[in-house]
Amino acid sequence: MRNIILEHRDSVINTYGRFSIPELCCLMKRFNLLITVDSFSMHAASAVGTPIIAIFSAANDPKR
Repeated sequence: MRNIILEHRDSVINTYGRFSIPELCCLMKRFNLLITVDSFSMHAASAVGTPIIAIFSAANDPKR
């Protein structure tokens, strides 16, 4: 994920730990796309109508 942020730093916002839940929901309404894992942010973005790409994993084993 860090490489994506570095390569697209003009259009990517890393919001990790920066906003309250209501603030994050308001911000996500303005996103063109949210790339996230199966998490609260995925569900919140869906609720406010933001297109999402969600990354799911059956296990925490990086080799898989």
